[in-house]
This record gives sequence, structure tokens and C-alpha cells, in this order.
Amino acid sequence: MDAMKYICLFMFIFWILINSAYASEDCFYDPNYVSKAYVTESTGFSNIVWDDDEKEALIVLGNDEKVILQYAVCEEFGLRAIYQMPRTPNRVDKEYLLGRIIWLGEKVLNKKDQSLLKLSLKNKSFLADLDSIKNKKQTFVSVEGSIYESFLVFVNNFDNDDFYISITWHK
Repeated sequence: MDAMKYICLFMFIFWILINSAYASEDCFYDPNYVSKAYVTESTGFSNIVWDDDEKEALIVLGNDEKVILQYAVCEEFGLRAIYQMPRTPNRVDKEYLLGRIIWLGEKVLNKKDQSLLKLSLKNKSFLADLDSIKNKKQTFVSVEGSIYESFLVFVNNFDNDDFYISITWHK
């Protein structure tokens, strides 16, 4: 019987230790899961400026282009990948924008989600909106068939200087 008490006590202490690691944040997902090493390994980007408190990575690409990766790691697990590029005449072209969306997807998504992304980019109203993006503020398409609660692609034209492409998902 004494052995059983020790086993129960050990299990109780182990349970407290495991749960106390997340109790301060009441997190379902471990906030320490995402790190600079994780981002480097999962995206292939090596020139990352990492903010561990915000779980955010900044990657400066050159030519005034940058990628911002914002991770949600607590109650839900998700990512918002933002590609920012200067607005120049050759970058207002639909084919160029589609190419950059696919490139960003290849950097931050797994193979299955890349395929779903490419299928969703064939959406006729999204393509029509991309044709006239210089006259609109935003267009988006929902990526169907994924395991995520939400999986969206946005192209934003909020100011006259930059375009923003974002891929956002969470589960």
C-alpha cells in the first residue's frame, strides 16, 4: 500500500509540474514551441530577427521587401505570414501577385496546404479582383479543404506605397 501512495503522490506532483508550466497563461499550446530555430527550420529563412515575447519574426529580403511571421501559440495555434513589397508598376500585375502568393505559401505551408492554396487561387472572383487591385483596397480568398478553422489569403492595397500579401491560418 505504501508503494501505491508514493506512485499516486508522484503522479500528482508530475501533473502539477506539467500544468503549472501553462497555468500562468492558461494556454492549450506550449508557447515555447515556436522559437527562432523552429522558424528557421520550418521556413528556410536564415536572416531572421526574432521577438520571442511577441512570437514574431522579421525577415528583410532587400529591395524594400520584407516578410513578417506572427505566430499565435496559446489558446490556438496559428500563423499570419505577411509579405510587404513596394508598389511599382510591374508589381500591380496579377501574375506577379499570384507568383508572390505561391512563393510565400511555399515558405510557410506544408505540401498539402500548398496544393490547397494553389487550387483556391483559381477562384474566379479573386482573380477578377486581382486584375483590378490597383483600384481596390483589399481582396481575399478562403482556402477550402484544410484542417484549419480558418485559412485565408489577403492582398491589401491600403496605401499608395506598398502591397501586402498575407496568408493566415489557425486551428
